[in-house]
Amino acid sequence: MIHNEVTTRALVITHGRIGIELKNVVEMILGPVENFDAMTNSGKSGPDISNEITKWLDSPAENTEGETHPGCQCIILIDDYGGSCATAAQLAAHGRPKIAVISGVNLAMLLGL
Repeated sequence: MIHNEVTTRALVITHGRIGIELKNVVEMILGPVENFDAMTNSGKSGPDISNEITKWLDSPAENTEGETHPGCQCIILIDDYGGSCATAAQLAAHGRPKIAVISGVNLAMLLGL
């Protein structure tokens, strides 16, 4: 039987280092997590954040064997709806049906992904 597994990637974008530290805690608890990244908005303009997200979205997912999975589903998790992270994520995700932007990121949410 052929098993087609859909790869889902997650990106946490927050103000300051909140998202980076959430990722560190998740990996402290679960160990390394494939296709799970974090970035900050610190020192970046809205267009800079959006461009960084777009580059991440356009890069293929990769598993531990080094195989890539282009065009997979992506979840962008942000801290505050309506802030610069949310605006940049919505701009980068516009017109991409396999992208979801979710606000209110927290540790429990990330552990359940």
